[in-house]
Amino acid sequence: MTIVEGEFMFISFIIPVYNTKKELLKRCIDSIASLKECAKEIIVVDDGSYLQETIDFENEIEERDEIKVFFQQNKGPSAARNAGINKSTGEYIVFVDSDDYIISDNFDQILISVKKFKNFDIAYFSHSNIRGLNTLIHGNNMRELIAKTKANGSVFDYWVIWGKVYRKEILQNVRFNEKIKYCEDVLFNMILNEKNRYSVAVDIQGVVHEYNSESLCNRYNPMASKLFADTIVELAKYSKNSYGGFYIKCIFDFYFMHVLPLQVFNTENKANLLKKNKEACNILFSEPYYRAFSSLHFSDLSNRRKIAYLLAKIKLVYLAYVVMKSF
Repeated sequence: MTIVEGEFMFISFIIPVYNTKKELLKRCIDSIASLKECAKEIIVVDDGSYLQETIDFENEIEERDEIKVFFQQNKGPSAARNAGINKSTGEYIVFVDSDDYIISDNFDQILISVKKFKNFDIAYFSHSNIRGLNTLIHGNNMRELIAKTKANGSVFDYWVIWGKVYRKEILQNVRFNEKIKYCEDVLFNMILNEKNRYSVAVDIQGVVHEYNSESLCNRYNPMASKLFADTIVELAKYSKNSYGGFYIKCIFDFYFMHVLPLQVFNTENKANLLKKNKEACNILFSEPYYRAFSSLHFSDLSNRRKIAYLLAKIKLVYLAYVVMKSF
């Protein structure tokens, strides 16, 4: 199916659920159900919830025509999203976390804008209200789109899965890697960008992404460095076309902003500061982190990152971490 003028897009909204409170899940589903500018199905994949209010609500909404609920044993969000893709029948796919919600009027406006480009593979919309401009940008490849959005001052995150409309066709033979526990969405998008033929981005906030302190990505984990290392190894297979940002992402997004707060400089880590700094150094100067660190081009870094880089190089990692958190 190809969109023609005035025709609705048929979108599968995929929502993985694990013990989400009823009020949050209801808010998420109601925000999607109220959309007017698309035909839709809402696919809820319960990933082994045991919270009774979650299960009761899922059984309740299963009666609604446009909602499909599937239950599986707990396998993680990647497996739940993969199950949703396999069950979907829409031409387009949107992933929504169960504690997030769509800004319905904005999302309708996004759909009106992007469907003018009949052949897009990925449409990006903002999850930030920093600018709130209705600016439409398009490009034949990711490099071109990134350059245009940067020049325009628009705010998009190209590597997360929320804030996007995917044409299902490009997901053929692409699924979330169920073996890695962190940043599986980065790997998913890196693979898809190799297949992406045409992109469009509209600078409107379409989703509210909530911070969840209990999620795997935000809670203390003494194995975080090992799990992120597994992710980096997988990402390295696709880093050749990541537009120069791969090593920067590994060190400044993964190491400084995830590994250190989750594992090292976390209040649940009871070691003193000197021992924590030593642990942070040991991680940074081990593989694959050191390969990424030593591959950075100093001139490509922002001023904040340059300061953090120089401090980390002389093993003052805690001070480097403070610098990264302070801006």
